[in-house]
Formats: sequence, structure tokens, C-alpha cells
Amino acid sequence: IYLAVYCRRLNPDVRIVSRIARNEEAIHRAGADFVLSDATIGVEAVMSLLDGHEPVLLGEGVRLFTVGVPAALAGRPLRDSGIGSQTGMSVIAVRHGEEYISTLTGETILPPDGELLMLGSLHQRRSFGAAFNTNRPQ
Repeated sequence: IYLAVYCRRLNPDVRIVSRIARNEEAIHRAGADFVLSDATIGVEAVMSLLDGHEPVLLGEGVRLFTVGVPAALAGRPLRDSGIGSQTGMSVIAVRHGEEYISTLTGETILPPDGELLMLGSLHQRRSFGAAFNTNRPQ
């Protein structure tokens, strides 16, 4: 914690990444930008093993979700979707068939049979489900 405070005072623009066993909130208050707990690392490793995929850690509470394009958004441009403003989720790619579109603009049309790859918390995913009447997180 002291090192985070010291580094932040030396250079306010430095990116501080920390791994900590407990008191994640304290290290954030001390100035860390990104914190992973030992528990999160362990849980992700076990769940990845059980699911048969490589561990992916995006941050405390941040997950990658794949969701079918809701009927209410099909055919609309991304800028008019309200996904970010209504839910806080960030769309990072759109899958259409076998193609992934990762260079998104406000003009990107959301295909009716496509999938959205989004980053966010479980709370944000639930907000997305409530706002756009979709099923549970994948």
C-alpha cells in the first residue's frame, strides 16, 4: 500500500498494477489503477480448468460476455443501441456468422443473427438483460 502511495506521488500518470491477498479497496484508495486478488486468480484458474479454456483475467469483477443481438437492437447502428449508456457494458466486437468485427464505429449495424462480445461486470450484464429482455449471462 505504501509503495502505491509513493509511486503515485512520484508520477501521477504512472499505471499502477497490484496483486494483493486482501484489502483490495485499500490499495485502490492508495492509488492502484488495477488490482487482482489472490482469490480471484485462484478461482479463475480452477473455473478455466473445469470449463476447458485458458484463464482470462480482465480485472476484478470484469468479465467477457457473449450475447445474441437482442431483437430490439437488430438492424440498428451501434450508436443508437444505448448499450453503454443504459447498462455500462462495452461492446468490443460483433460476430456475424464466422466473422468477428472488432473495428467498431457508431455506424456498425447490429446483425439480427449476430452476437455481441461485451466487457462488464455481472451487475452490468444483468442490467443488459433487463434493458433488452435477454437471457442469463453466458
